[in-house]
Amino acid sequence: MGLDLLPSLGPALAAFGVPATITPNDLTDPIVTTGIWSSPAVEPDPYGQERAKLDPRRVLTIPRSAIEEIPRATSIEAAEYDGGPVLSWKVDGFDRTVETDCWRVLVSRARE
Repeated sequence: MGLDLLPSLGPALAAFGVPATITPNDLTDPIVTTGIWSSPAVEPDPYGQERAKLDPRRVLTIPRSAIEEIPRATSIEAAEYDGGPVLSWKVDGFDRTVETDCWRVLVSRARE
C-alpha cells in the first residue's frame, strides 16, 4: 500500500509509523502494515478496585485500508518505537474516537 493513498494519514505514518503484523484470530494470513502509537488510554479505576493495572492499555492507530475489521483478541506484533524490540499485543477493544480512515485499537501486552 502506498502512503499516497492515505492523504490524511500518510504523512503521519511516514514520520511516526512502526511496522506492524496483524494476525486475525480466524487464522487467516498475517497482514503487514504500519501503525502509529498514540498516548496511552486514560482509564479510570473500576469502582472498588484497590490496585492499578500493571500493564496499561495502549492505543495503536492502523489504516483501515490495511484490514477490513479487527476483532477483539486479534494478535499484533509491533515495536513500541522504530528500531525497538518487536512485542506481542492483543486487541482489547477500540478507542472512543471514530475515524473514517483508521482504526484506533486498544491493545495490551500479550501473555507469553
